[in-house]
Amino acid sequence: MPSIRTVLGIALLFLMVVLLRLPAPWVTNHLPAAVVCESPGGTVWHGQCAKLRVGKVALPGFSWEFLPRELLHARLGLSLQLEDSLVRAKTKVLIASDLRVDGRDLVAQLPLPNPIASGMPAGWSGLLELEAPQFEFRAGALTSVAGLVRLRNLQQLQPRLTYGSFEWRLANPALVNGRISGALSDLGGPVRLKGNLTIDMQGSFDLSASAAAAPGSMELIQLALTQLGPPDPEGFHDLRVAGSF
Repeated sequence: MPSIRTVLGIALLFLMVVLLRLPAPWVTNHLPAAVVCESPGGTVWHGQCAKLRVGKVALPGFSWEFLPRELLHARLGLSLQLEDSLVRAKTKVLIASDLRVDGRDLVAQLPLPNPIASGMPAGWSGLLELEAPQFEFRAGALTSVAGLVRLRNLQQLQPRLTYGSFEWRLANPALVNGRISGALSDLGGPVRLKGNLTIDMQGSFDLSASAAAAPGSMELIQLALTQLGPPDPEGFHDLRVAGSF
């Protein structure tokens, strides 16, 4: 007759196998009403959704992997990934018992125009890149984010003009009154840029910058910038835009 220790060991092993094989719908069926996982597959520990809908935003090719080592720190750890022609992204999130979410090493790429990132004017294209080593959500709201955003190879199709690449570096990780602010600069293309961009969580933005044609840039670039008004002594034109995405 097997000992109690043997029976308990077999029962524990059976429980671990059952937990490891739990299908993904076991957890996706219990998501908040605003979050929908379409066509879930895999397991609770390593699964995927054909499309994850969060409110009005649809994120295709979504997958996750459970990080059991984070349980030693009394938190739930997940590695998240999006892989689709519309967006490529990956990050790690740590969820504490008070539901605070700490994010790590977020990287993302979105070709523009893109239905996921609205606000791009018709007839323009580029590549949006995001790098955020740290970000935090509290009570479901973004409270801090550190990193930068790059807009590469910004082009106007008619007439065809290449304006170059630009960077938005977040000045202060902590949001102030729900607003993210950072410095704008060019990355050495046909247009020189310097200034500041502020965005709030409702989608409104305030751009205050100045732009100038770089030496040797096309005449059409210089002509386009004159539409902003007369230049200052250094050749920069005021660029001020406010609106919403």
